[in-house]
Amino acid sequence: REATAEAELLALAAAKRRKTDPTTIRLRHILLRVKQDKQRVQDPVRRKEVVRTQVQAEATLRPILRKVLQDPGCFAAVAREISECTSALKGGESAGDMGWLAKTKLDK
Repeated sequence: REATAEAELLALAAAKRRKTDPTTIRLRHILLRVKQDKQRVQDPVRRKEVVRTQVQAEATLRPILRKVLQDPGCFAAVAREISECTSALKGGESAGDMGWLAKTKLDK
């Protein structure tokens, strides 16, 4: 399983909205992978084996979530620094960016 911040949607809601369409929201995430059973899990960004547990990943992400909620402008830098999703490799403010989604889809 992959762990993301437990309140990821709160961080997503704080992301910048597309100026031309107020019915959409920008999706961004910081992902930490976790080791599952005896299966080897690889961090595709740093090309290292992942050894953390779900509990360890969540403990790592909680203070990061607080930091990003206090200062949304730091999101891209934090995503680039710790996220284990290839979206972290995007340049500038696009690190961790997953694109745009209609707000109506968030309820589903």
